[in-house]
Amino acid sequence: MTPSDLPRRPVHRQPVFDVRQAPHLAEAWNQSAARLKAVRAAIGDLPEWCACVAVCGSLARMEAHGASDVDLLIVADDRHESVSDGQADRLMRDIRQRLKQGGFRQPKPDGIFSVCARTRDLLDPGARGRISERLVPFGQRMHLLLDAQPLIGNRRLIALQKDLLQWYSETRVMTVFEEAGPFHWLWQDVQRYWRSLRSRTYRRDRHDANRFLVRNVKLRSSRMMQIFAFLLILDDASRSAASVSDQSEYLVHHLHRTPAERLVESGMAIGDWDRVWCFLREAAQNGITDVPDDVRAELQRLAEQAADIVKTRCDGREGTAWIL
Repeated sequence: MTPSDLPRRPVHRQPVFDVRQAPHLAEAWNQSAARLKAVRAAIGDLPEWCACVAVCGSLARMEAHGASDVDLLIVADDRHESVSDGQADRLMRDIRQRLKQGGFRQPKPDGIFSVCARTRDLLDPGARGRISERLVPFGQRMHLLLDAQPLIGNRRLIALQKDLLQWYSETRVMTVFEEAGPFHWLWQDVQRYWRSLRSRTYRRDRHDANRFLVRNVKLRSSRMMQIFAFLLILDDASRSAASVSDQSEYLVHHLHRTPAERLVESGMAIGDWDRVWCFLREAAQNGITDVPDDVRAELQRLAEQAADIVKTRCDGREGTAWIL
């Protein structure tokens, strides 16, 4: 499968869900597309060793609002030529400065989006299954598969995603212990990432009632949907194709759609997410510190719909239900 055979990226099309049921998300989609094009223009030219620039977070999901950060993964391809820390740091500073001049909100200065991702770290054979691996490459690897969409370097992002899937594939344990498919190890890492997010979110920003509320509502809505949508296509891939390469192609194909689009195709009602998204936007922009009862009910409905999808599409399989 070549890039020309793949679906169009979200920034170049309209959503596949019924926009009449989610008018606010439809508006966010159009605003996200416009902002992505403006961010791309602000970045300008890049050195040859920069494989791609991918956007993650709400912009990648086409769900950004006025208070959303621009979360970028800048990937340095250092497999065949050396890229010094100084080169990578200068590029990161230059891009952040250009975005600041363009009026775009910056992500926090110490997270996974604050340093360039390096292909040698992302694909390091010695990092497989190593719990003590540094958190930055682990988080970057997760986002390159969970929600990344290319701003620059579409073909090279696709190639990197395929390399990451090959890095995660494993068939010996799969065969001996009858695991669901060759990406059972990736399945476990996604769950590990999800549990780490949950643990962090329960404690972070407790001194700031508004930020604490926004983080925890996101955890139970957009974050949960992001992880759940990825676990679903992992499950579907193991059912739809036999070989590792065919399953990899299946996954890359479906990564061209946003988590919300994938979940709507699985039976989730987009209107419930539309209403929660509206609350998140209002809370982020107006300093709200409490969750109204109707929003609590919407969050509960999202969780119930996910449970129903597990029951009807995945035969109640424990690996998918685990997220709930």
